[in-house]
Amino acid sequence: MDQRQLIDHCQLGDLDSFEELYRLYKQKALGTAYLIGGSKHLAEDIIQEAFVICYYKIKELKNPDVFNIWFYRIVVRVGWRMAAKHKTHVSYENMNYDQNSSSNDSSFESDYEDKSNVRLLVREAIKKLTPPLKTVVILYYFNELTIKEIAKILDCFQGTVKSRLYKARKLLKKELSFPFVEESNWGFNGEELKENGSTF
Repeated sequence: MDQRQLIDHCQLGDLDSFEELYRLYKQKALGTAYLIGGSKHLAEDIIQEAFVICYYKIKELKNPDVFNIWFYRIVVRVGWRMAAKHKTHVSYENMNYDQNSSSNDSSFESDYEDKSNVRLLVREAIKKLTPPLKTVVILYYFNELTIKEIAKILDCFQGTVKSRLYKARKLLKKELSFPFVEESNWGFNGEELKENGSTF
């Protein structure tokens, strides 16, 4: 069964199909929620609410082909609302686990935090971005969504997404001003953000 058929079945109220959809999207959604919320427990709360909304609202999705965009819009909106409530978007100190975290927390952390020097530096730099810039970075680099898809998720112009990515890239380059940290190690390419001669 392909994803379109799976979603069609979910819209008909098939619980088994929704459980399969949950399994397909859980890990990516959890990683996204963790990067937004900054802690395991908040990430779990985010995806729990996001999937509940998904379950009750999926019947309203007119085009199953855009489920990916529709679902991540839910995750992002729920994520930032909960992050704002917990004030983790003001101070990202909570991005790091307490030294007394349980082994389960450590396991979760190892799943979503690359321990290589370069990627660890990138992750730390991303924490310092403002929520709008951080959001596009998460969606573009972590979820590998296109600029067009991100614009639909955030309900903004593609130029706005490109502008935010460009600004985030400049800030990250400034933050990662070390000789051994090259762009090729973390995927930023300024040229891909300048379509049709756009400047920012």
